[in-house]
Amino acid sequence: LLRLGDILTTRGAHAEGLLHYGRSAEQWQQLRNDLQLAESEAGVAKAQASLGNRSAALDAVRRAESAIARAPDDPANSPDRGARAQAYEYMADAYVTLATRQGRSPVDARADWSSACRMLQQSSDIWADMRRRGILAGSDASKPDTLARELERCKARLDGR
Repeated sequence: LLRLGDILTTRGAHAEGLLHYGRSAEQWQQLRNDLQLAESEAGVAKAQASLGNRSAALDAVRRAESAIARAPDDPANSPDRGARAQAYEYMADAYVTLATRQGRSPVDARADWSSACRMLQQSSDIWADMRRRGILAGSDASKPDTLARELERCKARLDGR
């Protein structure tokens, strides 16, 4: 369900993607898997932000952050670390979307950019740590560099560059 949400939102079908992210979150809530729940809720946040639903997006971010805080963090567990990093990346995507919405005041946009950079930093740190430990999956090999570039763009935007 989560990956289907990814495919749909990538294609611009945010409402349909939201349905799949939401179903995924419900499933992981029932199974009490906090990291998968966090990733799903972060997907909900990303889709809600794309649909212009700021309050719902921020609620989903809070649920994702809460789930991450409850989950144990085993640095040697590649799948769990990947889910954690992906959740932070999705939350960053949500904040970037919120920051760039038409009509955002400069002060509010700056706060959203700051939150996006914070989330990108978290994600980037995890992917880089996985690379250092040699537990980065081949399919994720480009993630550390991609996130580092996204973080630099975010910081530049935050600094007004």
